[in-house]
Amino acid sequence: MAADATTHGAHGDFMVAVGDEGGCPVIFRVRNRFPQNLEPSRYHHLIAMIWQYQSDNDTQLPSNAEADRMSIFEDQMTAAMQASGQAVLTAIVTGTGVREWQWYSRSPEESLLLINAALAGQELPPVEFAGDPDPSWEAYKRALTIVEEIAAAAPLS
Repeated sequence: MAADATTHGAHGDFMVAVGDEGGCPVIFRVRNRFPQNLEPSRYHHLIAMIWQYQSDNDTQLPSNAEADRMSIFEDQMTAAMQASGQAVLTAIVTGTGVREWQWYSRSPEESLLLINAALAGQELPPVEFAGDPDPSWEAYKRALTIVEEIAAAAPLS
């Protein structure tokens, strides 16, 4: 990932940076503020939600319609998992045909129940799920480091 940025800045509780991969933008949103009273040591399972898409443009970013579907999915997952205190969304990466959400969960099994309940009765989005124990939040640290490197390469004026 090249550390060339076209923009970076704060967006709510997330830092946003745009990097470059093979001449295409990759958008990183990485949490820089956490909910009050969050104890990271209680969230030791990484859950990745991966949505592969076909881009209809040269940027390899999702179409507006696809991005809208992704936003609805993200809102549903946030309402189900973060609002319940079961998981916290830490990073979202979009580019080159993939959007990936990274969550840290207290219990993958409980998170799966909440995900299934949130998606019940509707057309399922094309999302794959992966998970691993990550008690020291290594995936989050990598994403945060990438955003910091992009920001350092192209400081705001």
